Formats: sequence, C-alpha cells, structure tokens
Amino acid sequence: MLDEARAKKNGALTTAAKGRAVAEAQAARTIERAKAVKIAPTAAPAAQRAAKERPNFRTLDRLNRALLARATQGVSPAAVAETSADWALHFASAPGKRLELYQRAAMMMARFGLWLPGAAFGTNHDPLIEPAPGDKRFAHPAWSQWPFNLFAQSFLSTEAWWTEATHHVPGLVDSREAEVAFMTRALIDVVSPSNIPWLNPVIINKTAQEGGFNLVRGAATCQWT
Repeated sequence: MLDEARAKKNGALTTAAKGRAVAEAQAARTIERAKAVKIAPTAAPAAQRAAKERPNFRTLDRLNRALLARATQGVSPAAVAETSADWALHFASAPGKRLELYQRAAMMMARFGLWLPGAAFGTNHDPLIEPAPGDKRFAHPAWSQWPFNLFAQSFLSTEAWWTEATHHVPGLVDSREAEVAFMTRALIDVVSPSNIPWLNPVIINKTAQEGGFNLVRGAATCQWT
C-alpha cells in the first residue's frame, strides 16, 4: 500500500514537472519570437521614412504655415477667429446687453456734444473721461489743448464703450471674455492718438525742436524685418 501511494505521488510530481517544463519551453519560445520580431529589419519603416523625406504637397502646407506665422508674429488666425465668433454669437443672443450699449453710446454722445464747445474755446479744461489708473498716455499737459483734447477724449470714449461691450456678456465664459477683451484692447491701441505721430502733441513739439532728428533716430532703432 505504501509503495503504491509513493508511486502515485511520484507520478503526480513527474507529471507536474513535465507540465512546468513544457510551460517554460513555450514561454522561452515566445520570448525568442518576440526578440526576433523586434530585431529583424522590416521594409515598412524605411519606406515610410523615404515617403516623408520626398517632397510632396504637405511641403506646401508647411511653407504656408511658416509664412503665416511670420506675417502674424506667431498669432494663430484660427484662434482669433474662434474667440471672436464665440463672443459675437453670445453678443447677438443678448438683446439686453445690446440695449445697454445703445443707451451708453447715446448718453456718451450727448455728454460729448455738451463738452465739445467748451473744450474748443478753452472755457472747459476738465476731461470728459478720465484715463484708467496707471494710464499715462495722455498725462502731458499738451493733451488738454485743442484739438488734441478732442483726439484724446474721442479715443477714451471709444475705448470705454468697447471695454463694456467685451465684458459681462451673458453665456460667455471668463476665459473667452479675457481673450476677446485683450484682443479688442490691442486693436484699439493701434489707433490711439498717442501712437500716431501727427496726432501726438508731445511728438510734434519734439520734432519741431529737433528738426526731425528724433524721427531719424527712431527709424534707425526700428526693426523692419
């Protein structure tokens, strides 16, 4: 009886050992096949690299993007269009916001009409709209003289209206609001009288004093490319 039990036990151990040996052999063959597949050179990657290196129509796309990036100083027209469209759609669907802006524009024009005669004849030197805190563009006393006070106040009125138009639009998320407000402010600053030499009294006086040499120095330090 004991001999039979030991024989059965030895047979079971032999079967288990054989099973483990077979599993290990299969695992070894699987690893070897995986290594062979990884190391063996294939023609597909080489063909793909050759296809990428050959000139094709995608080269035209890359050239177009490079020229566009150079022309826009890295600003994406698609991102600008997306932000502008988002603001325009929400603005168009907010009749209350539009009525507020119409009312603001009408009141601003009425105040401007009352302020203009005194500014023109020098009887009223108080500005119609004060610049924002920290805005030093119109701090020089020459901006309070006619007609430069007209230029400054017209610009500040327009800037204030557009600031209100790009803020608190119902449905527009905060990130989009910040983006459209920044873009609008940058576009408006382009036409600021302080950035236009023939509308800026400080530049005009400096040019008259130096005989135009200040403009020559400015052009020499400007990067044209």
